[in-house]
Amino acid sequence: MARSAAIQERLFEFHPFRLADCVLFFMQVRREVRTEPMIHEALALGKRIGLPVTHVEDGSLEFREVTDLERDLEATGALDIPEPRDHCRSIPPAAVDLVVAPGVGFDQRGYRIGYGRGFYDRFLPTVPRACKAAVCFELQLIDAVPDLPGDVALDWLITDRRIIRCGPRQAEDTS
Repeated sequence: MARSAAIQERLFEFHPFRLADCVLFFMQVRREVRTEPMIHEALALGKRIGLPVTHVEDGSLEFREVTDLERDLEATGALDIPEPRDHCRSIPPAAVDLVVAPGVGFDQRGYRIGYGRGFYDRFLPTVPRACKAAVCFELQLIDAVPDLPGDVALDWLITDRRIIRCGPRQAEDTS
């Protein structure tokens, strides 16, 4: 929990987060960074928050606005991850300022290993003006993630130790 709290502190100090009106998060599963406290705090700051609904049949994500996690989330969604209920309205891609993406492993070029279904790689191109970041533990960083056709690199990695600007050259460590 201390490492997730350190990531939250860095995220909330992160300039694109401070400027963002609309932030897309994910609900943590397994041993991912705990995002629920981040979502609660972002809502308290007046941020517009979106969480994904997974459409397994066509491989897409739809982000819906939540204002109260207890009221707005189904216990389990398509992939046994809590998802926004039907009464939550969709967030148009043009409204998105920052995407906080999940993953299992990351490299400093911004490529990620997800859970193998490509939902985020299909979604990220639909929000071209949004800043794309991941919250992850430092131990999730690896030397290189194979970048396959269709993979989309992130702009930033926010870990429990630092903020990394991603790119093809040596990544900039802003810690």
